[in-house]
Amino acid sequence: MEAAEAMKRGVQSVLPTATVVCLPVADGGEGTADALVSALHGTRRRVLAHDPLGNMIEAEYGILPDGTAVIDTAAASGLALLKKEKGAALHASSYGTGELLADAIQNGAKKVILGLGGSATTDGGAGLAQALGVRLMDADGKDIGHGGAALADIRTIDDSAVLKKAKKCKIIVACDVKNPLCGAMGAAAVYGPQKGASKQDVEVLDAALKHYGVLLHQQKNSAVAQVEGSGSAGGMLCSLMPFFDVEICSGIQMIMDVLHFDTYAMAADLILTGEGRVDGQSAFGKVPAGVARRVKKIKNIPVIVVAGAIGNNADTLYDIGVDGIASAISSIETLENAMTNATTNIEAAAARTLRILLAGARLKTGLGGCE
Repeated sequence: MEAAEAMKRGVQSVLPTATVVCLPVADGGEGTADALVSALHGTRRRVLAHDPLGNMIEAEYGILPDGTAVIDTAAASGLALLKKEKGAALHASSYGTGELLADAIQNGAKKVILGLGGSATTDGGAGLAQALGVRLMDADGKDIGHGGAALADIRTIDDSAVLKKAKKCKIIVACDVKNPLCGAMGAAAVYGPQKGASKQDVEVLDAALKHYGVLLHQQKNSAVAQVEGSGSAGGMLCSLMPFFDVEICSGIQMIMDVLHFDTYAMAADLILTGEGRVDGQSAFGKVPAGVARRVKKIKNIPVIVVAGAIGNNADTLYDIGVDGIASAISSIETLENAMTNATTNIEAAAARTLRILLAGARLKTGLGGCE
C-alpha cells in the first residue's frame, strides 16, 4: 500500500485535481495478504510460529470480511527469515506456514488463500504437512527431522491424524510458477541456490524431493510430482494436494478477480503499476505483466511500470501491453539507501512519468512538433 500511496502523491503533485484510486495488487507471492487485506478492509492476526530454522517468531496473516484467511508462505517460512548458517538450505522447514494454516482453520476459516512465493524452504512442504498432523516416518517408525534433506529418510506416510477441520477447508493456492518438482528445472536446481544451497546441497535436495514424490505416488496414489508448478515454494504443493482440498490458480488473475480490478480499470485513464525489478522474467506471472494483459483486454489506456531496477530484456513487457517503464532510481545509490528512500523515489518517479505523459499529450500527430 505504501508504494501505491507514493505513486498517488507523485501524480497529485503534478495534477492536484486528479482522482487516484490505490489498489494494491500482488502476484500470489510475498505481499498477497497485505494487498487483499488493505483493499478489502480485512483484519490481521499475529500468532507465534516457527521460522525456517525452528526459532519462534511472531508471524501475521490476513482475514477477509467473508472469513477467508490469506496466508503468505513468506510470513513464517520466508527467505528474509533464513539466517546464513551452514547447511541452512538443507534444514529449512515450512512448519511455520503449517502452523499459520492450522491457526486459521482452528479459528473458523473455511477457505484459505495461500500465496506461494518468497519461501526459504525446499522441503516439499513436509513441515507444513507435519504441522497439520501428517506423519512422515523413517524405517524405525519415528518422525523424520525438519528440512528437505530429511525427506530421504521417509519410509511411511500416515495422514490418519490430520486435523479434521483441515480436511474440510478449501485451500486456494495462488501460484504462477510452472517448474516441476525435480530435475534441471526443478525446485532445488532453480531456486535452491537463491536459498543458500551449494551445488552439493542441490543434488541432495533434488534426490530427496524425488524420493518423496515417489512415495506419495506409491502410498497415497498421488502423482502430484508430475503436476505443473509442483516445484513452486520448494515443492509445497506435494504436501497439499495429496491430503487436502486444493485448488490451484494463477495468483495475479485470482487476486485481480477478488479486487474487482476490471471495474476500476474501466473507469481509469491511466494505470501505474510497479515491481522491485523488471527484466525478461517479469512477463511470466508477475504483477506488471498480469496488469498489462488484463487492462488491454478491457480498455486501450496507457500502462506504466515504475521499477526499482530495470534488468536485461525488460523490453519484452512492451509486447504484452506495457507502454512504458520508469526507473524509480534517479541517481547511483547503495541498495540500503534505495530501500530506505523507496517511497520517496517512487513518488518522484510517478511525478516525472506524469509530466512526460502530459507533454506527450500535447504532441501533434506524429513527431511534427508541439503546440
